[in-house]
Amino acid sequence: SGTGAEILHLAGIHPSWSFTAVDTSAPMLDRCRARVAAEGVGDRVHFHVGDVHSLSPEAGPFHGATAILVSQFVIVPTARQQFFQGIADRLALGAPLVFAELAMAPTDNELREIWQRAQVLACGPVAGSASAAESAAKMVSIVPPDEIERLVQTAGFSAPAHVFQTLMIHGWTARRR
Repeated sequence: SGTGAEILHLAGIHPSWSFTAVDTSAPMLDRCRARVAAEGVGDRVHFHVGDVHSLSPEAGPFHGATAILVSQFVIVPTARQQFFQGIADRLALGAPLVFAELAMAPTDNELREIWQRAQVLACGPVAGSASAAESAAKMVSIVPPDEIERLVQTAGFSAPAHVFQTLMIHGWTARRR
């Protein structure tokens, strides 16, 4: 759920919807809780500290999900596919998933180098990393867009429709099969 930006946007245009905010960071979930309370929609949100797998499938089926800039922090490809599978397992058939990730073609070396340097400047080097590339690779996994689409599809979703891109941020929609 991060800071709750998606929940606030959706709550504003869908006043009858309720939400489940899931985040592994209790402080981030507290920030989300404060924001939705301040906007008067806190009574429509259930808060869950943990990852998607710790959210009981019996809590659903849910009628939609968002995962905005989340899976790139799941470094191991099989774990990333399991992340999307965990979402699929909790959605009703046909329910939409809206997701966005950092993605880049392997040939975009100049953009990758600029991004890696920016990450090290913003976050500092990761202990034990010899280079900006190694440091960035320990923080986030940036793969080609078609690889993300394949992971999502093998997790139980329709072929993702690529609907947005700005620099390295790509956005898609897909439906639970």
